[in-house]
Amino acid sequence: MTNIVEVDSDRNKLFLKISGFTQSDEQLEIMQKLKANTSKLKENAKFLVDLSDFKVTEDVNMIVKGMSGNLIKNVNKTAIVLPLSAVGNLTINTILKKGSSDSDTKMELFSDVDEATKWLDSV
Repeated sequence: MTNIVEVDSDRNKLFLKISGFTQSDEQLEIMQKLKANTSKLKENAKFLVDLSDFKVTEDVNMIVKGMSGNLIKNVNKTAIVLPLSAVGNLTINTILKKGSSDSDTKMELFSDVDEATKWLDSV
């Protein structure tokens, strides 16, 4: 499993890429990195999540709910690039739909990082 968490303070943007399989302890580590990096963001930040190479397992709920909800402060717009696999895509979609009403964050789902970036950068 590979995960990348980057912050672009100038553009007020947080980036997360997860590739491969994750276990619960790795998901917790990712969430801690995300929370730590939000202190570098101003209000109304944007969040790009690239799950295109993510391999979905049964214990994926924590990371997906964390990305879509209010766990990450200052974020008002989240773009999630869905896994390429049909099973992964369906699983992530199902989890996000269940938790979507819990958040004030505007969220859109994409199949491509470029499309997601364009949407985030739009007004």
